[in-house]
Amino acid sequence: MTAFKYYYIPLGPVGLAGIVIQPTPDLLRLQQELIDAAGPYTVKTATAAAFYTAPVEPDIAPAVIDYIADFHNHVGKNFSPHVTIGLGLAVFLDAMLAAPFAAFTFSPVSASVYQFGNYGAARNRLKSFPAQSRGPPATPNQRRARFEQHMDAPGYPLYAGENLWTIMPAAYILKLHVATFEDFPPRQAPPDFNPGAMLEHAIKAGNNGV
Repeated sequence: MTAFKYYYIPLGPVGLAGIVIQPTPDLLRLQQELIDAAGPYTVKTATAAAFYTAPVEPDIAPAVIDYIADFHNHVGKNFSPHVTIGLGLAVFLDAMLAAPFAAFTFSPVSASVYQFGNYGAARNRLKSFPAQSRGPPATPNQRRARFEQHMDAPGYPLYAGENLWTIMPAAYILKLHVATFEDFPPRQAPPDFNPGAMLEHAIKAGNNGV
């Protein structure tokens, strides 16, 4: 499969981001087979009770419920296979979309069925299908590890995509923390104390893959 661009769904000051996969005849066939198999258990709409929730995360965004209910319109030519990578500030996501995307290919080795949580995140694993054996594992080579490679290396975009979800929530939490400094500034703030610059540096670091 080929990943070829980022996307995000606006949700006010934040957005739900992901990596878009190029549709193929096999992916379209698989999607239709899954829809046919789930057909007898499908209802037109549902409540948050159909999703995975936890005491600390009891709510499901209404837009998520509406998206699932309307998913029958996202099939065939309207199907956009993707990998969700997390929430982020809209300003960060706009910069992410504006930056060049180095397309890369990958292959799944196993599959699982999950119950959705909020924002369509896979939260509760219901069924796993074992990976097919591909022979003995290769001897680790740190010089070939993705996190040891330069950003232009072929494997780096996949590594960045798998770990980008850690950057965006961190930038959002930092924004909330820095915002409190305006109302409750430190008693002895240094002359160059600038909360806006701190957030700008954090977002810039995320854009650069740091």
